Amino acid sequence: MLFKVALLPDRSVFGLIGLKSYLSDSPLPLLSFQLSPEHRGKGKAAALLQAFFDAHPELMHTPMGAYVRVGHISSLKTLQKFDFKLQKTLHWGGAPWWFFEKRTGLPQISL
Repeated sequence: MLFKVALLPDRSVFGLIGLKSYLSDSPLPLLSFQLSPEHRGKGKAAALLQAFFDAHPELMHTPMGAYVRVGHISSLKTLQKFDFKLQKTLHWGGAPWWFFEKRTGLPQISL
């Protein structure tokens, strides 16, 4: 597992990002990210992912997965910018979720 806290110059928390693993869900490492409440809904998630992948460039070529709650279009678009492809919709924890994978050559389903 690898987690980072993104700080702004004033040392306030911008967001959290990292990799985790739930082998019962997927054999892939799972990307998890969340912006601080005051930064949500402003199109800043891509900056958080970019900083993470800049700090760990080897991860740009590492297969991984990510979950997003169904209907969270901004997260869907952010993941697509980083070559994640929507693979399926599933129910997890009583709610519908989209599951994305970042691998070469995977087809993307349309919404």
